[in-house]
Amino acid sequence: LTCHAGQAALFEKTLMGKIGKTKKGMFECQNCHGPGSAHVKAGGGRGVGGLISFRPDDLSRTAEENNQMCLACHDKGNRVNWHGSTHDERGLQCSNCHTVMKSVSRKSQLKTVFQPDTCFQCHKNKRAEIWRSSHMPVREGKMVCSDCHNPHGSYTEHSLKTATVNETCFQCHAEKRGPFLWEHPPVTENCLNCHDPHGSNNDFL
Repeated sequence: LTCHAGQAALFEKTLMGKIGKTKKGMFECQNCHGPGSAHVKAGGGRGVGGLISFRPDDLSRTAEENNQMCLACHDKGNRVNWHGSTHDERGLQCSNCHTVMKSVSRKSQLKTVFQPDTCFQCHKNKRAEIWRSSHMPVREGKMVCSDCHNPHGSYTEHSLKTATVNETCFQCHAEKRGPFLWEHPPVTENCLNCHDPHGSNNDFL
């Protein structure tokens, strides 16, 4: 803290920082960054003394090693399917999407204020689709990516939160669930046969 007073002041305003004030020892610097004695003895500085930095450009540790530090505590809830998920297989680090040392978003410690902007760092094609004339109300802030997807992995395709595409759509479009007297087979099979869920230049997606 003698050297990193600025970072410490920002961390104290985060959820973990606030909990750390009441539960001493729970969120100390060394819990995540490793022992700092070698860093101090070497005179400090970036990459000195073997500290865990969590920077994507720090090649001394793998993404999996860095993620394991986070998953030591955050391995429950909607993160149980992280191992083997698309984002895990592609070598993403928790710190690619989340910022721990300062509070930016209202919840989930995201790197951006608006959740979709975090996703759009990689999914640039989806950013383009929500700006089409017929679109889900993402850009208006009425829904976010995690309403349909679990970015930490799921048992289903496209990291969906439900068992099928149709079940995901029916969360909001319950009137389309049926049953109907004359079912249209492509509809019962998959809503995506006719609709593009992120945006289209045609009416009704």
